[in-house]
Amino acid sequence: MDKITIADWFMIGAVFLGPIVAVQLTRYLDNKKEIRERKLWVFKTLMATRASALSPHHVEALNRIDLEFDSNHRQGKGSH
Repeated sequence: MDKITIADWFMIGAVFLGPIVAVQLTRYLDNKKEIRERKLWVFKTLMATRASALSPHHVEALNRIDLEFDSNHRQGKGSH
């Protein structure tokens, strides 16, 4: 029986870690996309309702500014 080489260990590691890394990367990218979409929603809503400041959507967007644009806020918590 042949001895297992370092290259074999790297291959075994890649087979097991590859899918895990791929899933984690996908989750990270999806989270970033969701954060960006929420920020865009706030901006677009404010622009669309700027003539009617008492619109419920305008008030909601104003209230979400601190939540969506605060860099200290733990992103990914709460819902839109």
